[in-house]
Order: sequence, then structure tokens, then C-alpha cells
Amino acid sequence: MTDVSDDMKTLAEKYAELGTINKAAAAMGLNYSTARKRLKRMGVELNDRSWRSDVDILTGEECRRKRRELNLSQDDLMQLSGTTVATISLFENGRRRPQQTTQKKLAQALGLIEKDPS
Repeated sequence: MTDVSDDMKTLAEKYAELGTINKAAAAMGLNYSTARKRLKRMGVELNDRSWRSDVDILTGEECRRKRRELNLSQDDLMQLSGTTVATISLFENGRRRPQQTTQKKLAQALGLIEKDPS
């Protein structure tokens, strides 16, 4: 490691103490992405205890392909899934990876998995 600032050292300590990037980021007043980048830059080995390590239910490419197959606009899918157009657009373009709960809502709205009985 080369010349690591005190803030970055504190972040690494919080990560080791709290066990997840989300918790360490919150404790330091950072967003997840910034905390993750800083930890990686320091060479900290990241664990698999974060929701981001979970298996994807749906990929952005699959989402776009199925949405188009059903002749749905992103706005239509937003209405059916209860998500936002921004989330759908960023996911389909590979710029974001929504949480599993959001992926599940999208997959259910697209008929790829059954809806939970209510």
C-alpha cells in the first residue's frame, strides 16, 4: 500500500469491524460505490457478505430483450414493476445493478418468474 490517508485507513478499519461495505460506508458518510473503490484501491480483500454478491435474478440484457419482446416501453415496465424508468434504463444499459428485490419485481412484471401470492 502506498501513502494511504487517515480517512482511508479508518474506512478499512470500519469495514473490518462492521463486515460489509454498506455499513462501513454509512459509518464514514460515504456512498457504497465510493467506499468500495477506496477499499479496492487500498488492496483490501472484499468479502461476500454484501447484497451485491448475490446471484442475479435477471440481467439488464435479458430485461431489455423480454421487454421488447412484449412490446413494452420502459414507462410501461415502470408501471408494472413499481420501479423507476431511470432504474430500468441504467440496468438495461449495464450502468447499474439493482438489488435483488428490484430485479425480482422486474422479472415478475415481465412474466419471467411467478408473482408472490398476496
